[in-house]
Amino acid sequence: MIGEGASGAVVSGVKNIVEPHLRILAVNELLTMHLGPEDILLNTIIDFSDELTSGGVERAISDLERQIKETFPAIKRLFIEAQSVTGHQSAHVGLDKDA
Repeated sequence: MIGEGASGAVVSGVKNIVEPHLRILAVNELLTMHLGPEDILLNTIIDFSDELTSGGVERAISDLERQIKETFPAIKRLFIEAQSVTGHQSAHVGLDKDA
């Protein structure tokens, strides 16, 4: 179990929390890894609305972190990165050649 991704139910549940937010345009990436039976690491890259101030992004991240951890207590560590869809795509050009 250690090193494996979280179950599909956890991943889809996190997406169901994140995607409906009006302040979020897209979830670029969502990665999970078990560090223990009840210890999941979640890393996600989100495209936030350009209308948000930096304070608005900070509040959105705090809200998401609270909602995710309340819904999935096994998610102990959560990292949210803000990046536009186009920025994310251009940063990953050529990385999937061998996939």
